[in-house]
Amino acid sequence: EQVDESMALLRDAAAAAERRAAASGRREVEATEFAARGAKELAEEQWLAQLASKRFEQRLQEQCRAEVAASEREVQRRAELCVEEQALRWSAEHRELELRAEVREV
Repeated sequence: EQVDESMALLRDAAAAAERRAAASGRREVEATEFAARGAKELAEEQWLAQLASKRFEQRLQEQCRAEVAASEREVQRRAELCVEEQALRWSAEHRELELRAEVREV
């Protein structure tokens, strides 16, 4: 009878040890899965950050191109105004010379 009780205690202890090992194994699997999910999420976040960075860089380049184009248009506009002003000055000077010539004739 004592042998049977001892055997039963040994079987119970062995079963408890197996349950603990299984639980520990589940915890290890869960920890591994958790780490894998964390690594995947981190990789996704890094990818999104790179994508956002590329989009930001593209927007910045587009903005710079737009500013350069606006500057070029402004330079062109100023050059055209300069040409118009010079043409008006030459025209006025030419008209003045014509008037002086007419006055001399009279």
